[in-house]
Amino acid sequence: MLLSKDEQNGEVVIFGAGNIARAFIISLRETIGLHALNLVGCMVSNIYVNAKDIEGVPVYSIDYMSKYHREAKVLIAVKNEYMKSIENLLIQHGMMHYRGVDLDECIQVMEVEWKKNTKKAALFEHSFEEGNFSKEEYLMFLEKQLKRNVLSFEVNFVNHCNLNCQCCNHFSPLAKASFLDKYKYASDLKRIHELFGNRIGRLMLLGGEPLLHPEIEELLQITRDNLPDASLYLITNGLLFSKMSQNFWRLCNNLRIGIKVTKYPLKFDYAKWERYALEHGVDLSDESTEPIKTTYRLPLKENGGLDPYRNYMKCYHANMCVVLREGRLYTCPIAAWVDILNEYYSKKFPQLEDNSIDIYQVNNPQEIEDYLKLPIPMCSHCDIFNYKYNIPWSQSKKSAEEWLD
Repeated sequence: MLLSKDEQNGEVVIFGAGNIARAFIISLRETIGLHALNLVGCMVSNIYVNAKDIEGVPVYSIDYMSKYHREAKVLIAVKNEYMKSIENLLIQHGMMHYRGVDLDECIQVMEVEWKKNTKKAALFEHSFEEGNFSKEEYLMFLEKQLKRNVLSFEVNFVNHCNLNCQCCNHFSPLAKASFLDKYKYASDLKRIHELFGNRIGRLMLLGGEPLLHPEIEELLQITRDNLPDASLYLITNGLLFSKMSQNFWRLCNNLRIGIKVTKYPLKFDYAKWERYALEHGVDLSDESTEPIKTTYRLPLKENGGLDPYRNYMKCYHANMCVVLREGRLYTCPIAAWVDILNEYYSKKFPQLEDNSIDIYQVNNPQEIEDYLKLPIPMCSHCDIFNYKYNIPWSQSKKSAEEWLD
């Protein structure tokens, strides 16, 4: 059972706000039903999380939960490698009733629900080989298939960058200087809100380096005006903080826009700006859990020929890093920005309309959800099974080998 009778009858808290926590919530939703439970919310070790809720379940800090719900049953929904440290953290906060969730049970529940859509499940069936997917990868895939009525996405304020990391999956080192048009952006956000209403989970504002946009303050205001309920985060390397006006910091505070900083192995005083942001009431935290920034390389095959369904199942981007660009939604940043690579190296990867859906041509959000749950032409070109991780970070030399197989 996902929950014991005792857990079903008392207060329950889920520790975690990532993929495993989401999978557990989906499993509860499909079996017991969230409204039948006294589910207080999700809990994290600090308040700086990437979403205000997970599948509609609110997210709180451990300090809040230990103060108001200390006797709740805590169900730990994280990777095994973090389990012991979280158990110690709960004990320190006086929360003594806890256990880890069973991923196998989550998978069984989610798989049954997904396979009710026999037509869609059959499309992937021929591509599934159990040994090729970890338990967590399969869980992530099932999450992508069971997403409902909530859209989280990202937008590039600019395509170029002041740092230009090797293997950048937005191809920023290859991009010409370009700036998001505020009028077109406002129209796109208005349309997104028409379709999804307040069911926008998280919007990540990035690039390139978003602080390079000369009208960034107006863009921040436009974003909040059109998406009043979304969780908004600005993703930056922080190197331009000293150039930002006082009004920028006031806006981030007043508009409830958090800042996520990607820390690179550079001589830059990150701690100074964390203190500065705190003084101005701005949530500033690390974008990554890595103590030292590394790189990964996704080799792209120009001639394609790879199994798109198999790749989609394993991909950490597909339907997880959805991109809004000029009135269209893309399932991942590779598909959204591959035209930059095409232009720079004179390649012919499928792009634009082939890999996206027009938000002005759909009648309801279900059409978008259905589109994002299936592979696109670009999925035949991404060699997902030969990802290379933990490459020491460095700036790009604009060498084709950084991206092309």
